[in-house]
Amino acid sequence: MDDIPIDFLLADSDDDLQHLQSVSGQVVPNTYKQAMRTAESNLWHDAVDAEIASLEENEVFEYVPIDKLPANTKALPSRWVFAVKPSDDNNTVRYKARLVARGDRQTDVDLANIYAPVVNYTTLRAMLAVAAVNDYELDGMDVTTAFLNGVLENDVYITIPDGFPPQPGCVIRLKRALYGLRESPRIWNKTLHDFLTGYGLRQSTVDECLYYIPGKLWVAVWVDDFIIMCPSRSRTDGFKAALLQRFKAKDLGAVSTFLGLNVRRDRLNRTLNLSASTFIGETLARFNMTNCKGATAPLPYKIDLQPTDPNVPALSKSVYPYRELIGCLSYLSMVLRADIAFAVSYLARFQQHPSVEHWDAAKHVLRYLQTTKDIGITYSAKVPTVDVGSDGVPRQTRRPPTELYAYADASWAEDSVDRSSQTGYVFMYGNAAISWCTRRQLIVAKSSTEAEYISLSAATTTAVTLRRLMAELTSSPPQPVLILEDNQSTIKLARKQGQSSERTKHIETRHHFIKQHVTKGTVLLDYVPTAFQAADCLTKSVDKVKTIQFRQIILGC
Repeated sequence: MDDIPIDFLLADSDDDLQHLQSVSGQVVPNTYKQAMRTAESNLWHDAVDAEIASLEENEVFEYVPIDKLPANTKALPSRWVFAVKPSDDNNTVRYKARLVARGDRQTDVDLANIYAPVVNYTTLRAMLAVAAVNDYELDGMDVTTAFLNGVLENDVYITIPDGFPPQPGCVIRLKRALYGLRESPRIWNKTLHDFLTGYGLRQSTVDECLYYIPGKLWVAVWVDDFIIMCPSRSRTDGFKAALLQRFKAKDLGAVSTFLGLNVRRDRLNRTLNLSASTFIGETLARFNMTNCKGATAPLPYKIDLQPTDPNVPALSKSVYPYRELIGCLSYLSMVLRADIAFAVSYLARFQQHPSVEHWDAAKHVLRYLQTTKDIGITYSAKVPTVDVGSDGVPRQTRRPPTELYAYADASWAEDSVDRSSQTGYVFMYGNAAISWCTRRQLIVAKSSTEAEYISLSAATTTAVTLRRLMAELTSSPPQPVLILEDNQSTIKLARKQGQSSERTKHIETRHHFIKQHVTKGTVLLDYVPTAFQAADCLTKSVDKVKTIQFRQIILGC
């Protein structure tokens, strides 16, 4: 993606020359004047000229006399944003400049009409799993200066920025959606939607940023980045040609990276691996843990942290950046690493007033990532073999790679502070997880059956959505979703119709949602022994052996 992030909180003043350091080690200025005072001023000047040329080529603006401004209209300030990025061959760097409007100063925008969606990570993982199982083509595209393709519906004016040819007594009227404007993402999304639907693709009923022609073509959109899945190389190339004809874009070929994730395929064996070793390495370095000793589990077994006494002084945020660390770990657990999801959910409870003990526990997750930083999710078409022990009991419960199924579990009264329970579930396709969840239950369950029932109800809600998504991705009718549960009483309760017993009649009505879908056949329930309940690691901290066992099931490696 060519978007350059902007931090509007940066000062506009050039009195104090401040610099930001990019990942590549190059000095990055905050303003145009700073850029022109650096040793690389000629490179920054060329970057500015290239951006101005791009704006002119796309007919983004025109000069108008300042006295022609409509009544009660002020020109928004604008600014330059600079960045140093790796070149396409990753051996050199390129200097980027982007002109942005100060959208934070806009006061006349309908805030209800600026939302622009991006593809959901669950959709993305499901799409990659389907591609791996079926050996589909998987290509990437990147639209250059995407926002400039959108036409503004209302007049917007900005001041003439530094670096532009002098135009005394004039301001700039924008004709197209410039970066920084609040409405720009929405306008671009609508422009792209019109193109994709005009090409013949349908918009998914599950994810607004998934478009498809049943059985022939699927396109996932993240702002200006695309993943294109297709059984046919010729059809893939035909769609890319149409996209290149409509927008200025880069053909990235077979997907190797997307949104910071590394994508590796072995098409001969029909496997696809997602990893985030670079992000994990940067996170370790960010918190001075690059050379830390590794750990074999995200948290110590049976860890029991307590809230900090409110009378204890708060830790220094500069010395103990607890929230910052939890934010990094939350992103990783949401996108890729389901094996640390419970640990992150648990530690996030203490963000308001963390202690040194909480900080040490958070660093323990980093130590686990140090040990497992090259591990990701591996989707495959391999049909699992059932390993049966000497007692005749199966040692694993994996299903065929083309089947969507789930594990659902709960830890009853696990929290020693308020005795709340923890919900955990994970949905599998292509021998690995495509969706997972861990969350503290909002009510105190009176029994393990009730806690498991609440978790099963939450998993059913997700199952209803995922079966529709998988039907769109596989071009097949929605199939029943098997949910594996390790509590026999819960399964009986979910299958039972009519009046609940004295022990369960207090359970809130919304949790009985599952009964309807069991009756309709949307969801199937089956028992799985606790020893093989993969969602167990999403409800509490487990020991080293179970960490490895469940990680291999959930991550597929």
